[in-house]
Amino acid sequence: MKVPCTAPMLLVLLNKTITSGTVNDLTLLLAFSAGVLTPFIGIGLIGGYTLSKQIRSYKIYLKKISGFVLILLGLWIMF
Repeated sequence: MKVPCTAPMLLVLLNKTITSGTVNDLTLLLAFSAGVLTPFIGIGLIGGYTLSKQIRSYKIYLKKISGFVLILLGLWIMF
């Protein structure tokens, strides 16, 4: 997914954490790790078979809401 795209940032954070080793660097590394793992955890929770039956009835609404959120994020990045 997005992990290969973030490899340069991960290498910079690892280098900075290993060389200086301050608490601030460790906090940045943990925040980065949490940001990378969040989508995987979300997919794991939502992707469960018991939830998928309930979510199927809201499929149209979920597509519209997620599309709207993606458009907003794209506009936010542009401006």
